[in-house]
This record gives sequence, C-alpha cells and structure tokens, in this order.
Amino acid sequence: MFTRQDLRAYAPSAFATEAAPTVSSRYGFISTVDVLDVLEESGYIPVSAKQNRTRKRDPLFTTHAVVLRHESVIDKKEGEVQQLLLRNSHNGSQSLELRFGLYRFVCANGLVVGKSVAEEKIRHTVSLAAAVGESVDRIISKTDAVFSVIERMKLTDLTAEQRLEFAKEAAAFRFGAAQKTEMDFGSIIEARRVEDEGESLWKTFNVVQESLSQGLARGKTRRGSTINVRPIDSIHNTMDFNEKLWDLAEAYI
Repeated sequence: MFTRQDLRAYAPSAFATEAAPTVSSRYGFISTVDVLDVLEESGYIPVSAKQNRTRKRDPLFTTHAVVLRHESVIDKKEGEVQQLLLRNSHNGSQSLELRFGLYRFVCANGLVVGKSVAEEKIRHTVSLAAAVGESVDRIISKTDAVFSVIERMKLTDLTAEQRLEFAKEAAAFRFGAAQKTEMDFGSIIEARRVEDEGESLWKTFNVVQESLSQGLARGKTRRGSTINVRPIDSIHNTMDFNEKLWDLAEAYI
C-alpha cells in the first residue's frame, strides 16, 4: 500500500492543484487527489504509481498513473487479483481514465484488460464524485466477464506454431514498422519460471507480455550482435501494448 508521501515521490504531477497554464479556459480541471479520495471512500487503496518523463511538457502536469486494489484483496498473495488503473494529466493531453487491470503474483506482473471489456473515460467537465462512482460501478460489473475470459484462456492450448505466431504478432504491436532488430521469437515465449511452463493461451499471453514489456526478449542487430529489447517506459505505450495484447489473446480463444 502506498501512502500519500509515496505517491508524491513517484508521481508528483498527481498533486497538481490547478491545470497547466498552457490549456484553454474551457478545460475543466479534475484533481487526481480528489479522484483518489473518492476511490478510497469506496475501499480502493493505491499500491503503486508512476509518471511520464518529459522534456517538452512541464513535469508538474504530465501524464501519471496510479494502480489501486480493493481493501478486500489487499492481502492476497497468489493467483490473479483485480486492480483499477487510474490515468490522468493536468496539461490537457487526455481525459481522466479508469481501467480494469489484473496483477499476477507469480511473475509480479501487471496486466491491462482490453478496451472491449472495461474502459471508462471521464471528461474534465463533469461532477467528479458522481462520474467516478458510476465509472467504478460499471467497471466492477465486468469482473465476472473478465475472469470468464481468463478461464477460457487457461483451457485453450496452443500448438508450437501458434505460440510462435502469437509472439510474432505481439512483437509487431510492440515495435511496429520501426522495428530494426531481427527478433528471436523463441525468446519471447521462453518461460522463465516453472509456473509459466506450458502451452496454454493464458501462460503464453503472460510470458509474451513479460518478455516484451520488461525487456527480456532477445534480438539481433543488422551487424549480428545479440541484444535484449528495451523495456517499455512510457505510460501510454505500456497501456497501448497491453490492450492490444489482451485483444490478440482473446482472438485465439
């Protein structure tokens, strides 16, 4: 559990008390701290936070993300646990977002559920408490559906060819047309712990997500040197990759 002091250390932009001076007068400022107050009243407690590094924008107003878990699961230490992901900025670059997330304890890895399942955007022009409360209710109502999808992933086995194809499609999401490295696709689906060994779609999805988002996969440069891919750093790229990967996994069921 993060204290407010922890949050300030990892995501100081969450504590902005006004919008960036560059936004228009029509911009409706929504304090992230006020949103956290509303969520904590409903039992959701921050467990981690980060903000984007920025050179062009003022770091006091940049995009930041806070992960929260309900107090009823705060002491859970195995399996998967539901999370809320709050993303906001105070520079006009995006709306306040609440997303459905999952945390998998075996690999200490956070997952983001695809947009097709649970995503809530709250414009900076509305009544805060009512909008946040309604958004949380809608997200939580999808819990059974999300875990039903997970169960189907666990029951779906992939062939060796399908697992490699999954890795190739995921790498395309991760690197796009700008990819300059010849990927070792086998390293993307390489299990790094006993619990991840197996051919199920769920295990494949988790291994691929960890490999590509945390920089564990390997590739070769044009000169033939072996390198590890870089981990994903920015909040936007992390969310975008995770959303696409979830949707890809659903397509394999």
